[in-house]
Amino acid sequence: MKYLLLTKHRGAFSEMPIEKVRAAKAYIDARRKSGVIEAIYVFPGGGGLTIFNASSHKALMDDLTSYPLFNWVEFEVRPLVEVDDYFAKALGKGKKARR
Repeated sequence: MKYLLLTKHRGAFSEMPIEKVRAAKAYIDARRKSGVIEAIYVFPGGGGLTIFNASSHKALMDDLTSYPLFNWVEFEVRPLVEVDDYFAKALGKGKKARR
């Protein structure tokens, strides 16, 4: 399952312990390498977005709560659906409705 994560920091980035920031970078690097994190970007004004792969909602929650900066980040999570799946369903219903 794919998820869009929108993040923003709670408080100033400079207030986060440097050890936690280093650990967060290692966390992200490991998940990028394994494919759990498909894409990740930061916004110039703070915060960012991530495309995150997880086998379930619970797996996502378990992984996010292990993020070293979890206590300093607010997450907005949105499940994603592949666009081809959307159109297959939309066009399938549309064809039936039009016949």
